[in-house]
Amino acid sequence: MQHARFVTGFPSLLARTVVSTLLEAGEDPVVVLVRRADLPIAEAFASRLSAEERGRFEVIEGDPTAIDLGLSGPSYVPFSNRLSTIYHAHEALFGTPPRDAIREQLSGAREAIALAKAATKPPVLVFFSTALVAGDRKGTMPEEELDARRDFGTPVIEARARAEKMVRAISSTVPTVVLRPTLLTGHSVTGELVPLTPFAELLAALVEARRRPDALGARSGSERRLHVVPVDWVAKVAVALSVVPQAYGRTVHVADDRPLSYDHLVDLVARATARATGANAAIGGRPDGRAVKSRMLLPRNLKEAFFTTPGFERFAENPKLFGWWLSGPTNFSRANLVRFYTDGSACPAFESYVERLILVSEEARRSMMPPPRREEPIEIEDPLA
Repeated sequence: MQHARFVTGFPSLLARTVVSTLLEAGEDPVVVLVRRADLPIAEAFASRLSAEERGRFEVIEGDPTAIDLGLSGPSYVPFSNRLSTIYHAHEALFGTPPRDAIREQLSGAREAIALAKAATKPPVLVFFSTALVAGDRKGTMPEEELDARRDFGTPVIEARARAEKMVRAISSTVPTVVLRPTLLTGHSVTGELVPLTPFAELLAALVEARRRPDALGARSGSERRLHVVPVDWVAKVAVALSVVPQAYGRTVHVADDRPLSYDHLVDLVARATARATGANAAIGGRPDGRAVKSRMLLPRNLKEAFFTTPGFERFAENPKLFGWWLSGPTNFSRANLVRFYTDGSACPAFESYVERLILVSEEARRSMMPPPRREEPIEIEDPLA
């Protein structure tokens, strides 16, 4: 009897959140595929679960890009027959060398498809793509559109588009749901950021800019919108749609219906940074301590602030991606999301959790800073004593 839920991509934040959502939402076993090097992380994750959840949490060692997932031959088909759903959350990270990114993305998708097809009754395959497969498209991006001829700007996004195409091609024989989240921010409850993403680097750049008043300038007046979603809401949508037969064979944009303007984003970050650090002056404090209304400010050269953020040099080889990642299409169609995700909660507003993101990221930044040096007193022998 098929009932186990299978998740790849552990220990990424998305995969961990999908696992947590599954454990909270039902009574089925949840199985995660974990590479040997990440087994200690899986053990630590399990130690924080309740006794009931720990009893339903199963870890198997393997590789999402290896033939048969690195599982032993005799156990492969019986394992596939256990599964009711596969949540393929494995992805190549931004900054991965091009050849490795293509291999990670395509091999992972190929093995997830093979696992689904190996079962007597194919399980539902929930595939996490990205709205960034819109590439250089302008205007509104339809959910069913996927143009492989577009300029994606990065091998990671191009590989994800090719992987999505592979999954869509089997939808007539395997029940599939392709999810395209917009830019992932982080967890709206815990404040953990999705690392190594354009949004994480943008947030770091804006927080850093608030520390340098000389880097701030006038309001941008930009009409462009930034489409962002928290990872826990994406996980909720994934778990909900995996049991909606009407959604099978469909592609769904997991997008908020309230995209942010650049000015609003920067204003929210400025206010949240001030609250998180207790620095009233950062949003226009007065000498007498009374607060004044903050102005919506942008760095004079946002691109410069973005690319000078520590650790961002790995993306600096292709500056034009900056515009695509932050702008993209004017809008993303949400027709399938509205049609099939009928019983779920609305996407949390960015302003409701941005301060949490900043608090957690600032704590992480401080933990990585070297401890202050202690100057030990130097004892010098007095020759006249």
